[in-house]
Amino acid sequence: MSKIRVKLAMNRKRLIFVVLALFIVAVCVAIFLLTDGGSSEPTRTLADGTVLTLRRITIGTKHRYVSGNLLQRTVGRALPDAWAKRLGAQVVSYNSSNATRVLWMEHLASSNSLRSYGFQTTFGPHITNDAGFDRSYRATAQLYAAGRYIQGFLLDACPTDSRIIPITIRQQSFARSSSVSFNVSNPDFVARR
Repeated sequence: MSKIRVKLAMNRKRLIFVVLALFIVAVCVAIFLLTDGGSSEPTRTLADGTVLTLRRITIGTKHRYVSGNLLQRTVGRALPDAWAKRLGAQVVSYNSSNATRVLWMEHLASSNSLRSYGFQTTFGPHITNDAGFDRSYRATAQLYAAGRYIQGFLLDACPTDSRIIPITIRQQSFARSSSVSFNVSNPDFVARR
């Protein structure tokens, strides 16, 4: 009788250990999926020291970008806007009646500047390619915060002939001003057969 009790106690301990291990794995997978797999986002520094990060391209009718620290971003993606904002996350949304693509960019002011006016001079993304595609895009969703500026640009048209598209951001409207470029996976790519 005592051997059976010992075996049952050992089986309970093993069961608790296995359940706990599976729970930890599930939490890690959820965090990995909610934080985009910890992917490194392309970041560039503009001439005035402003850091520009291309966060993601969202596709669909409801577009949402959550900014903040890791906890705020992770929890904010799973919660409604009002609850995410209560946790201190900054949420920007854009809704459309048909499926669209929105490019999300985040500007962080340089830490050594006295005042940060620089965001207003940054123009939207510009896409060109060798086939003659040439287009600029305007912001459809924006959020200003202390030292941070988040913009969503509606990509209403993209070239369809290349897998990667170069996106250029100019800080001034003049051709000789400095610019930064990102190479992004093309959401509109159509493979030729």
